[in-house]
Amino acid sequence: MKHYISLIFDTLHALALSLWIGVEASTLILIGVGGVPHLLLMRSDALMEISGFVVVGLQFLTRRRYQQNRTLFVGDGIRHLLTFAALLFMEYVKLNVHMKYKAISAAPGQLELSLAALQILILTAVSGFTIWLQSPHALAFAATMNAARPRAVVNSQNAVKPVRPVQPPGKKGAKR
Repeated sequence: MKHYISLIFDTLHALALSLWIGVEASTLILIGVGGVPHLLLMRSDALMEISGFVVVGLQFLTRRRYQQNRTLFVGDGIRHLLTFAALLFMEYVKLNVHMKYKAISAAPGQLELSLAALQILILTAVSGFTIWLQSPHALAFAATMNAARPRAVVNSQNAVKPVRPVQPPGKKGAKR
């Protein structure tokens, strides 16, 4: 059952991330070509915001999967940071563009277009990290790293001590 839930979460994450990237890219292209009606811009911002929050929520729900391996855990943390950076840029552009529309009814400036392009690059990096985290070789790497970790043994006093590697005879140290 756990496998099916993680598969559903991964699929929903991929769909929300691709929707976010697609709406952002199409809005950027439409703005660059000739302009977007204000209502369409508001609707696309709402759709990007909802899909961004779905991406963040699903990343939060699946974060425990990578806690066993430090490399995958750090990669997942970087993916979270990049997602939050993309959300920050999206909110900044959304507020900045809507304030301009309300004030002077002007088209988005060069800063907004640059931030939207930067957001697309960040989301592409998020999708790259997601592909790397969900690839079979990364999961196999995590399994081999967990197998190579030294195991702990419980002694008679119920204290957990790490197992020391066995040294070959005659190499215990120099005698004085």
